[in-house]
Amino acid sequence: MDQPKPPVGRFLVALGRHAYRRSHVRFMFEKERLMALLRRCICGEMDAYESSDAVFGVKDALGVDLGTVGVEEKEAYGVEEGTRMIRYEFVLVSESEARELREMKAMEAVEAQGRRMKMWNDLHVPVVA
Repeated sequence: MDQPKPPVGRFLVALGRHAYRRSHVRFMFEKERLMALLRRCICGEMDAYESSDAVFGVKDALGVDLGTVGVEEKEAYGVEEGTRMIRYEFVLVSESEARELREMKAMEAVEAQGRRMKMWNDLHVPVVA
């Protein structure tokens, strides 16, 4: 007997779509004095649902090339040589670094539109003159 589908699953089936997600691995990091809990999802290449992810969650920035375990990794981790492997570097920043980066990127975006803004109490305010 088929399992009952949740409302979203029934809706997708009614649209002629499947309710499956691209295969992915989720990581969660938490560190004292960080701005927020970092959640990151990375996806391997060549997934059957890559172009039809049910929640349209496929982004190029999330994709990584899958490598294979070599001799060094085999010995270091006790994993069979040739096993598929993900290599990814995570960078965690402090709250102040994140704020500075957000401000810089926001100012760049505003300037690209030909506008002038300044920061005031963590808000972007138009420069009028």
